[in-house]
Amino acid sequence: MNQKRTTLFREAHHILQPKGQINRLLIAIHGYAELASDFIKNFDALQSTNTLVVAPEALSKFYNKFRKPAASWMTSHEREDEIKDYINYLNLLLKELKSNYSFNDLAILGFSQGVSTAFRWAAQLNDKDIELFACSGSVPPELTAEDFKINQLKKVHYFYGDEDKLLAIDKAKAQIEFIKTLDLEVEAHPFKGRHEVSKNCIDLLRKS
Repeated sequence: MNQKRTTLFREAHHILQPKGQINRLLIAIHGYAELASDFIKNFDALQSTNTLVVAPEALSKFYNKFRKPAASWMTSHEREDEIKDYINYLNLLLKELKSNYSFNDLAILGFSQGVSTAFRWAAQLNDKDIELFACSGSVPPELTAEDFKINQLKKVHYFYGDEDKLLAIDKAKAQIEFIKTLDLEVEAHPFKGRHEVSKNCIDLLRKS
């Protein structure tokens, strides 16, 4: 049987508008089994800054164990197609945001599964000096330093909690070492806490 694929993007994203002038765009990529409408609440404190926060929602939907709607960036089924789909989706979203808003700096934040999504997406962007905030997640092992020759990521901030049951400390430290092999500047931010976007991360975003 021949299969034909049709790509349809049902774009869903939530915007947190700052009270002042926009200087930075932050794309906040949620983790597995989350929704953008819930995830963006982590960034309420940024409303008092000059950062426009946009939380895109993953395209694959399902019901979680509580029978509530949830979203995932990819599964093992047709993995490569799902990766291409979400990269195209995020590219279209960024293009739309650039046409609607004026900003100087671009930052990308990924949490949990969103860390892999953020790194894969950032690797093919042409934008310069992107700041990437990686929270409690893994970097795709297939990436190499060559993937980041185009955009020259300004810096990677890697956050991990000492009570995270989904990402052990030794694995988190291994992720930091792997990021170094990509010829990227990385700063480690361990914190006391669990699998979460930490207050440390929000505080850094507010200051930067």
